[in-house]
Amino acid sequence: MSLAVALASGVVFLLAFFGLGLVQVSLGALTIQRDALRVLRDPTADDRARELVTRRASLRLLVVLWSIVWRVVLVFFAAALPLLLGDLLGIAPWEQAVFELERWETIIGLTVFGVFLWLVWAKKWSSF
Repeated sequence: MSLAVALASGVVFLLAFFGLGLVQVSLGALTIQRDALRVLRDPTADDRARELVTRRASLRLLVVLWSIVWRVVLVFFAAALPLLLGDLLGIAPWEQAVFELERWETIIGLTVFGVFLWLVWAKKWSSF
């Protein structure tokens, strides 16, 4: 039963990871950075424009950082819920379920499932 609780925790982690949009927010940060660098590297841009772009990008990146931090915290809390419920209901002790999560077989299985979820989420499955 500890393996089932561990797998439930892993699946909840993956669903929360994709469901809370961590990938999209991270890609948004890269877009902000890329757009700012484009202006900073532009030889026709004056110092005032560069300074303005730098300020705006830094403020936007701080907002994105905060968004990423709270989403990561929510993902880990969501992943801890099956472990906590399993322990409270007497299905599997917390330590034993965490031990199952640390096994290579579990890590590889959840990684494969995560890649599958990403392919489905990104709608890349049809391109294979």
